[in-house]
Amino acid sequence: MHNSHLKNSPVKVRVLRMKSVSERTGLSRTTLYNLMDPKSKYYDPSFPQRIRLTSRVGGAIGFIEHEIDEWIASKTTDASLGQLPPGRS
Repeated sequence: MHNSHLKNSPVKVRVLRMKSVSERTGLSRTTLYNLMDPKSKYYDPSFPQRIRLTSRVGGAIGFIEHEIDEWIASKTTDASLGQLPPGRS
């Protein structure tokens, strides 16, 4: 994955590791991986894309902090409007 749009960004970009994303969202690692997996019934295409921090397959991944914050805010807005994620009732 190539994030060339971040190179010229005047805003300081912070990368969150999985543990921080889990703590920030209150979701388990398993749930987060399900949100990212198109084969999962819990897949959420609006969940931010992970970025590879190493070239090794299965290596470290991270997420752009502001994208996680925006995703959380969108879920808060959905909940306040009475809209639940697919599969939840």
